[in-house]
Amino acid sequence: MHEQLPIRVRILVEASLSDNTHRMYQSALRKFSAWCAYRGHCALPAAPLTISEYLADLLAAGRRGSTLKVHAAAIAYHHRRADLENPVKAYLVRAVLRGSMRLRGGYVDQKRPVVSEDIACILQHVPPTLKGIRDRALIALGFAGAFRRSELAALRFEDLTFSESGVEVLIRGSKTDFARKGVSIGIPTGRHLRPVAALQTWIAAAGITRGPLFRPVYRGRALAQSISPQTVSRMLKSYLQKSHLDAAQYGAHSLRAGCITNAAEHGVDIDRIMDHSRHFCRHNVRIYIRRANLFRDHPGADFL
Repeated sequence: MHEQLPIRVRILVEASLSDNTHRMYQSALRKFSAWCAYRGHCALPAAPLTISEYLADLLAAGRRGSTLKVHAAAIAYHHRRADLENPVKAYLVRAVLRGSMRLRGGYVDQKRPVVSEDIACILQHVPPTLKGIRDRALIALGFAGAFRRSELAALRFEDLTFSESGVEVLIRGSKTDFARKGVSIGIPTGRHLRPVAALQTWIAAAGITRGPLFRPVYRGRALAQSISPQTVSRMLKSYLQKSHLDAAQYGAHSLRAGCITNAAEHGVDIDRIMDHSRHFCRHNVRIYIRRANLFRDHPGADFL
């Protein structure tokens, strides 16, 4: 049904999901379809018992309850876009999902945040080359703006508005910008990390006047296209290793997590943090805040 839609309608339907969600759903649906083909079951429409057996097999294979919820959401989406009744709403499937969360919930070993002290250490290992100038700007801006790696990679020169206070950055297609209107955040000039100065130095050195902001550097020249989100991850891991920090303990979101963690340590209000980090769910931000405040006003501080 989806493929038979007019192209202009199909584009809008595809845009209803973020790129990351679309990729996750497609991956889950491929696995579910392959499982159904092997077992001789129908994947569309799928019976509640079929879905429940599939989810049970995922759990038996070591998947977490949170992973099962993603697969169930993908199956539900697959049925909705085909104008079929959603079998995931059935009591049996909902009970299986609740049971999976009780038996093997969604805890994930969180990666460490890259906080301001780590940033200072990392920047000591950034060389004064064009690539190094780019990397310094990437690290500084990524931390200061609590950016996702996909947001950094997608930035364009036209998204920047400089002023005496800093730079206003327009983020197009943020994960939580469901209406795709764009979200603007402010990056102050700063006194220590000075992200705006690092960004201006990169723009001048690379000769960027329009188009992609962060670009690959080849033989000392900035290319025309934008970097990939994976470039951000590889770059950060490389500097973590050079700084003798255990790169395995950090992930793609570590810069973003570091900004939120430092803000929480300085007592910034949760609503202000969420406004800056573009978080939609307070629960996710509270995880960072709780970790940052583990020893603040500890109940045992005066007697342990």
